[in-house]
Amino acid sequence: MLTIDKFKARLIRPNHPDWLLVGVDTKDDSRLYILGNGGMSNINCAPIESFPEEIKNYAIEMVTQGELYLKGNEKSLRVGQGKSIYSYTLKKIENLLPTSSTTRKMYFSSIFIRWQRSHQLSDEHVQEKLGLTAKEFHQFREDELTITPDLINKLVEITGVSEQFWKNRGDQKNKGFRGK
Repeated sequence: MLTIDKFKARLIRPNHPDWLLVGVDTKDDSRLYILGNGGMSNINCAPIESFPEEIKNYAIEMVTQGELYLKGNEKSLRVGQGKSIYSYTLKKIENLLPTSSTTRKMYFSSIFIRWQRSHQLSDEHVQEKLGLTAKEFHQFREDELTITPDLINKLVEITGVSEQFWKNRGDQKNKGFRGK
């Protein structure tokens, strides 16, 4: 279940695989949505009313107080059923970004997490398949775990993606890769 603390943590990490955004309908500014990573090239979008009352109230308060705002050049995002939304930007994040807002951290685990979500596998299931403890799996998701040849072999076995792909991702992580 999404709590206020989890909501805040996911909201302030826009480039993390577990990101969340708050959006507003392009035709009805009273309709708010929460968006999240739904897997490979998928975005989950749900009306804010489908979330706990404290999440709804917190998001509305952030918009009202200007902590979440719409950029002047914001492009709309189609979310299906003939609807489009604008996503709010978190003021604190905008102030922390380097001058080039296209620079972002690449998480080694991003592709795996997208694959996991696309295949609708639980964290516990993939943690077990990777042979990681709960702590190690958390470190893996947060990009804090050392990428070993054994881990790469497990990723190849589980996902069916080539060994070279995972090695390249590991090399990018080790070099402090910054992508666009």
